[in-house]
Amino acid sequence: ATMPDEQLKNLVDISLTESIQETMATVFFMSSVRLEPQQDHFDLAGSIGFVGRLEGVGMLLLQNRDACLLVSKMLKMDISEMSSDVRDGIGEITNMVIGGLKTRLAERGYNFEIGIPTIIEGSNIDLKAGSDVVISRSEFTCGDIRFGVYFAFRIREEGEIIV
Repeated sequence: ATMPDEQLKNLVDISLTESIQETMATVFFMSSVRLEPQQDHFDLAGSIGFVGRLEGVGMLLLQNRDACLLVSKMLKMDISEMSSDVRDGIGEITNMVIGGLKTRLAERGYNFEIGIPTIIEGSNIDLKAGSDVVISRSEFTCGDIRFGVYFAFRIREEGEIIV
């Protein structure tokens, strides 16, 4: 039995918030607060695709300044401009957040495997998807750092071929 989209989206939203809070508390010893999405102008995204019972993509989106601040806290050093360290750090944090979400959803029967994190740089990065895809969008603050987490997914029906 599959959950209706709205119920599953609520489960994803709650699980995502828990995963963010756990990652921020464990790695940064900081609490995070969930906000209504402002559709901020994000110019960096850590992105991870996944496939299984659920398939889609998870993204951690930030402005460059916030990406530098977050990775500075993680590496305990002062980083003020974009670098390979920042990209690697954001990839790692994305992996932790989506990995935490994967664990929580697997407990409810929605198993999937995650790919490797990739970094997208640009301006006004957003996520669009087909009509059969549900997108969960949320934003958080962690101290003075603001970031978005987008999770786009659909349920793969039993016996459906992965192309």
